[in-house]
Amino acid sequence: MTVKLIRNAYEAGLTMTAVLLSWGAALALEGAAGLHTDVLVLAVALTLTLAATQRTADTRRRLMSLMLLPVTAAASIFVGRLLASHYAAGAAVFTAGMALAIWIRRFGPAATKAGTLIALPLVALLVVPGPALPAEAQSGLVTWGWAALIGFMACCSVWLVQALGDRRGPWRAAPTPGPPPGPARRAPQCCRT
Repeated sequence: MTVKLIRNAYEAGLTMTAVLLSWGAALALEGAAGLHTDVLVLAVALTLTLAATQRTADTRRRLMSLMLLPVTAAASIFVGRLLASHYAAGAAVFTAGMALAIWIRRFGPAATKAGTLIALPLVALLVVPGPALPAEAQSGLVTWGWAALIGFMACCSVWLVQALGDRRGPWRAAPTPGPPPGPARRAPQCCRT
């Protein structure tokens, strides 16, 4: 029991290290580019959730998150603006996005992981309900670009800290067990020779 508690504390330490790294990078970006402090909340929310889902991820899954999360983070800014200006339409788009993220999970493990990545920025939008830039700097592409960069930084922070933790730390990520092998399928009677 004590070893499990120590391992859980180690995993929590890795997660918080990734969060602090992402927060620090977002803080530097916020100061340098004159962004609103909401980017800090977005960075922390994405990193915290991503750290839990990526701990046992293989390289292919991490690359998928590196591609999907910035895109969906940028799209969540659009949904946030839509919620602020046209609440009913924004709520409909938010609901459709969450429904898509859940519906896509029925198409296998890779789709399940993609659905989780699609949902992360939408859930973070609930924590960061406003635009992430001051009103005078809110052109659509610029705002989406900053949100995508925050999503990219969150992925990189999680990836870096977890890779270093696996390489230098006392424990490696325990791989998640795959589905048990099913019974062997027999060829139909007409196809046997």
